[in-house]
Amino acid sequence: MTADKAKLRDQMKARLAGLPAGQVERESNELCRGLVDFLTREGARVVMVYAPLPGEADVRGVAAALAMSGGRVCLPRVDWRGRSMRAVEVGDWTGDLEPVAGGPAGLLAPRAGLAEVAAEGLDAVLVPGLAFDAVGGRLGRGAGFYDRFLAGLPARVRKVGVALAAQVSPRVPMEAHDVKMDWLATPTGVARAGPKRGVIEG
Repeated sequence: MTADKAKLRDQMKARLAGLPAGQVERESNELCRGLVDFLTREGARVVMVYAPLPGEADVRGVAAALAMSGGRVCLPRVDWRGRSMRAVEVGDWTGDLEPVAGGPAGLLAPRAGLAEVAAEGLDAVLVPGLAFDAVGGRLGRGAGFYDRFLAGLPARVRKVGVALAAQVSPRVPMEAHDVKMDWLATPTGVARAGPKRGVIEG
């Protein structure tokens, strides 16, 4: 299983590195529109988003729309020594984020001093990754931070995988500790993952 993950991880990194910037921007804009509609319908007002790495779908449009409507935007803060992650509320995407020392190039995180938000206070988490499938499978970058964080969320918190079209795979290898997504957001809309997959919501 680990070998299957490593192979798919390498394939997806190469695929994403080859995507034209214009395509990533266009698909990100489509994703954001669908996600804003979905979160509005679901009544999700406290949402954890992410600061995109190069090649990942850019969800800053979701953060901006949520903030404008009076919602609360959170981003992950990683404890590298403790191998854990927490949600931190941000009010200003530019001023409240800073580069992560020792992290991947381009990775941003909330600056020190910002308030944490308890897991039970979240309504939804937008989850990045390298690959996703229709039944909720997700392939991350291998460190396991999201799986550990998502495993501790109350069942009511919506776990939404965010994928560019190139990141949707027929099957993502999963292990016992891997957490499945409840929903999958792609440029064509947001669909329920798992047994009821295919119900397009946006």
